[in-house]
Amino acid sequence: MVLNQKTILDNRLRNDAKYYQECFSVGLKYYNGEVFEQNYKKAFMWFEKSAQGSNINAQIMLGCMYYEGCGVEKNYEKSFFYFEECAKKDNKQGLYFAGLMYREGQGIDIDYKRAYLYFNKAAQKGVADAYFRLGEMYFDGLYVAQDYEQGLELFKESARQGYVYAQLELAAMHCHGIYVKKDLKEANKWCEMVLAQNNEFYNNVLKENKILEIIKCESYQ
Repeated sequence: MVLNQKTILDNRLRNDAKYYQECFSVGLKYYNGEVFEQNYKKAFMWFEKSAQGSNINAQIMLGCMYYEGCGVEKNYEKSFFYFEECAKKDNKQGLYFAGLMYREGQGIDIDYKRAYLYFNKAAQKGVADAYFRLGEMYFDGLYVAQDYEQGLELFKESARQGYVYAQLELAAMHCHGIYVKKDLKEANKWCEMVLAQNNEFYNNVLKENKILEIIKCESYQ
């Protein structure tokens, strides 16, 4: 059935929700290189078909592909359009990605208030990354009054929910005594969470910042 999808989908009624979901499914197979040979341009084409039926997952994928320039020319304005459409539907990914673009002024004018509100909504919906972005706004005093303690608590919540960049940031902060009192035991706790991911890139970040080296050397003093 999967191999026949490409030839039968165009014959389906365009107001059929199942049709648009199947379009998304075909796009995802091209995107991931599953069943079909990986082809980002074809994935983009099928996501576009799916998005015409307001399939929210397809809209998110189009936003990401326009943002990265994957299978299509990079275009922040179009990327923002799709993320904002999803945010209007209260979709957590749309809220998070549109929030990032409001904060950075990509495809839209910088709007720290809107970024904060979007991150806050996304966090309440369980997006671990959004807690981290809120924490950054408190550290930097963007829209909100600068508050290191609140920023730290938001970083911790993000890290507890599994966001690796928050774990890395907390490991570095406690290792080097930045914004917090130096605490190698606390630094090591966050390092262990990072190492548990067994990811070479994240492990290299720890090495490049000499976090593991400092913890090891100073723990024996």
